[in-house]
Amino acid sequence: MKVILIFIILTGCYVLPELPDWEIPKNFASLEEALNYVKCFKYSDESTDDWNTPEETYKRGWGDCADLSLLLTHILVVKLNIDNTKVIWGYFEDDYHSWVSINNVWYEPQLGIPITTENYYQTSMYDYRSALRMAERV
Repeated sequence: MKVILIFIILTGCYVLPELPDWEIPKNFASLEEALNYVKCFKYSDESTDDWNTPEETYKRGWGDCADLSLLLTHILVVKLNIDNTKVIWGYFEDDYHSWVSINNVWYEPQLGIPITTENYYQTSMYDYRSALRMAERV
């Protein structure tokens, strides 16, 4: 119990609940709370360009940049009703990367912070429904 409390205090992350069905806790009060929640998922740099659905990412407890971007977008659109949310695909420095635009401010889901446009290059942008369709096709 002490180890878990120390982990929570030091990282701001908490253990993700095991839920039997596809469900995300409904008590998101703010953008900051959603960002803090998603950054607690393990980030993995997958070698494929496949996008996973928010459900798949949630159940696994980890994802790459595109997976975490879609999970954050899902929470913002479905749970917080923030409609001006987009999944962005592009480059960070020289690598393919994905992040989220919320009211034209860019955020790194795996870090839970806003980012500047320096070293980020957008090639495409998807609203929630379009990004979800892409993940479901894979």
